[in-house]
Amino acid sequence: SSHSFTKEVLKKAGKQALTFACDTDINAWTGIDNDSPSPYTALRTAGGNVHVGFDVEKEDASTRYDVIKLMDIYLGIPSVLLDGDTDRRSMYGHAGACRLKDYGVEYRVLSNFWSQSDEHIKWVYNQATRAVENKNYVAEILDKYHPDLIQKTINDSDVDMASIIVADLQLDL
Repeated sequence: SSHSFTKEVLKKAGKQALTFACDTDINAWTGIDNDSPSPYTALRTAGGNVHVGFDVEKEDASTRYDVIKLMDIYLGIPSVLLDGDTDRRSMYGHAGACRLKDYGVEYRVLSNFWSQSDEHIKWVYNQATRAVENKNYVAEILDKYHPDLIQKTINDSDVDMASIIVADLQLDL
């Protein structure tokens, strides 16, 4: 999911090696644009963004943010336990990272770890579906854990807290 390259390798790659992301993303928890990472680090990452479509004409932006918040619970928290690469989160993959799309949302928290097995691909599909299906119950689901704790658990790759939340909410792994 991430790798630190030598300066020589990055120099040989040219200007393209200094280009990160195509558009900024937003933190669904705050509604504020996330800072773009500095391209002057040797670390390069691979994302496993999840694009989810649903009838956005029936929903407002807050509902799309609710889907992302639930994806943090159903996908982001368990990913702390499933994805051993914590370096990527120093640049990308912070809780709530998303882009609102005309068809729904793009969830930008996960690395590409899940694309390596059919089992994980199915898990991502099922959990993303669950987030959309439960979008009207986000308040009840978030009553149990404060949004700051959800974000901190993901952003800090806190395995101990993620284990507690996964067990308590009986989340699928």
